Amino acid sequence: MIHKIELKRVNTFENLVEVTDLSKVNFFFGSNGSGKSTLAKLLHNESLSSFEKDKKFEHCKVLGYDSHRDEIIVFDEKYVERNFISNTELSGVFTLNEGNKDIDDKIEAKQKEIKKLDSYFEILASREKKIKKALNDKLDDLKKNCWWERNSFDTFYEIELEYSRSKDNHLKNVKDYLPLDAASKKLTLENLSSRYKDLFEVKRKKIEVKISSQFCEKLKEIENEIIPLMEEVITTNKEVDIAELIESLGIRKWVEEGRNYILEGKENICPFCQSETYDDNLKQRFEEYFNKTYQEKIDKLKSLKETYISTFKLLLENVNEVSKVYNKDNKTTDFHKECSDLLADNIKKFERKLGYSNEIIEFFDVSNFNPELEIINDEIEENNEKIVDFQKNKEQLVEDVWNYLAKESENYITEYDNYEKRIIVLLNKLHSLTSHFEQSEKTIKEEIEELKLLTVSTDEAVKAINGILKSCGFDNFTIEEKESSNNISRYILKRQNSTETEVFKTLSEGEKNFIAFLYFYQLVLGTKDKDSELRKRIIVIDDPVSSLDSQVLFVVSTLIHSLIKYSATDRNQFENPNINQVFILSHNLYFYKEVSFKQRPICKKKAHFSVSKHNSKSGIEYKGDETFVHNDYMLLWKSIKVLKDSNDKVFNITIGNSMRRIIESYVNFIGLGKSHWDSIKNLDVTDPIYPICSALISEINDVSHKSLPFDDLYYQRIVNEEPDKLFTAFEMIFKNIGEEHYKMMMN
Repeated sequence: MIHKIELKRVNTFENLVEVTDLSKVNFFFGSNGSGKSTLAKLLHNESLSSFEKDKKFEHCKVLGYDSHRDEIIVFDEKYVERNFISNTELSGVFTLNEGNKDIDDKIEAKQKEIKKLDSYFEILASREKKIKKALNDKLDDLKKNCWWERNSFDTFYEIELEYSRSKDNHLKNVKDYLPLDAASKKLTLENLSSRYKDLFEVKRKKIEVKISSQFCEKLKEIENEIIPLMEEVITTNKEVDIAELIESLGIRKWVEEGRNYILEGKENICPFCQSETYDDNLKQRFEEYFNKTYQEKIDKLKSLKETYISTFKLLLENVNEVSKVYNKDNKTTDFHKECSDLLADNIKKFERKLGYSNEIIEFFDVSNFNPELEIINDEIEENNEKIVDFQKNKEQLVEDVWNYLAKESENYITEYDNYEKRIIVLLNKLHSLTSHFEQSEKTIKEEIEELKLLTVSTDEAVKAINGILKSCGFDNFTIEEKESSNNISRYILKRQNSTETEVFKTLSEGEKNFIAFLYFYQLVLGTKDKDSELRKRIIVIDDPVSSLDSQVLFVVSTLIHSLIKYSATDRNQFENPNINQVFILSHNLYFYKEVSFKQRPICKKKAHFSVSKHNSKSGIEYKGDETFVHNDYMLLWKSIKVLKDSNDKVFNITIGNSMRRIIESYVNFIGLGKSHWDSIKNLDVTDPIYPICSALISEINDVSHKSLPFDDLYYQRIVNEEPDKLFTAFEMIFKNIGEEHYKMMMN
């Protein structure tokens, strides 16, 4: 069956026009010259052999037609010429329904074999249907199982998984992730949920500060000097006579502070008893006791203490600043407290050492807190990286969700794939059997065709044609057999009581078309080519009612209805099993409405198309499965709406004629006044539009120029007027006779 037609660079189809949505019955409606016949000629051209084909259709395509399975039979104006004007003799139409008893019996036996094979086909088709249904059900289960796995991620509101409505595409995407790599196989729902929460539920902002390692490094350098001094026994000079007294009383610190007090003052008054007992002798003895080496170490320790404390405070300030912007699980504030405690302890150790320099003091260094510092800084870096890499992490999360879905669906898919392999083996066996039976059927049909050659008869077809002619009043001529040669009859048209052999040329146009259509109709039912019995027929009927009266037109419509009648068992198929597809093209509104009337028992698979031409270029538009044509009056309004958009003077006569017919129809319908001129009686004669309106009305009045002597001049002016003036005049006329009707029809 033809499913698509492409017309390009042929006649008025300059640009590519694609005709799709074709069905079993296809109705094409359009005015003369719109391009319908070009379509019919293309289909006829497709039925010809390669050397007979017209090259003007070389850019056109007819898709779906197979000359081995289908036969295109076209009725158009050329059909009459091919079969009647150019040939005075008609080939017999094979009805294939008569023959001697023996051959009929053989054909009947062969047909029984075909019936038996048909029963086999039904069994095989039924089995195949059940097997495919089982496979399809299994596939549906697979899709559902794979789809249900998505429920695990219903709370992942911030990410969107593809194919949210398509189970088919979801399954295809899951399969694309198989086989899985080792990392994907280890994915867990808990891990994905944790990553989702970390990405979307943790409120992050970039942290611009960290705990500086420079302070720790500086403290480490200071501690490297402090610790040896803390662990060293720093002593005074034991040889001085006052040393034993100071040491035994444990007043070294007290004496040292008093000595420093004297050294800072200018008087030699003893700081302890406030008497002038501190003479040069005692001063010398104190100097010897607190020797230079001792003093240098104590001074250094004091200096290191100040440097250590000031540097440590800078570290604490830094940690405090960080805690203001980052304090996950109170790690930063805890670190700050631990450092503060360490500083306080070490200050006490300094005081103890300075008071009892001969003691060994254990000094705690800050390096013990390096792991905690690094953890905090690492978490800050990780936080910042997550902000920078948010989109990448989100994409990776979605990717891993699909990997997880693939992991969870893998067993389902493997089970289905194994089942499908077994089903394919079964289907291949069924197809093998079907092919075997099809070959047997083809052989039997060929044998039947050979038997039919011996029983060919055209009597019934001839009787049918003559019967229809007589019933329609064509009783002065008949179709008669002239001769039969090689089992093929030849026929001629013959008048009663006459030997005239070229009767066809003397007939009227309507009679010629009617007889030609009757012959075409019988040809469709039978065939004049024995080989074509093996092929289905694609029928093309292009304007079959030209020059026919209403009675004959109705007969032709009825015959076409019998060709496109639906089957009693399936309304989407033809009653005649030899017909595969039908194309009906017409410009006749009455015929088109009659032949496509939806109450007729015609095949339900149908399509309607509009063929139109604008600016000398044709187009074809699909209009649905119901008729879109109503009446000539509607078409006239439609035509002037189209022409209004073109705004081309070339169409002025066409515009004026269409307007004339519309006004004439409307005035007659509403019974306005006694004269057509009443439609413009309220117009001002001095208005520049009045002469154009007058010319239009004059044209209505049978192109009579009796009413006004200048009407002919006015009509000639129509040709040269701007189209918008014609439409203005047309609108003004309707403002007088039916403004609402005008608005309705133009909208």
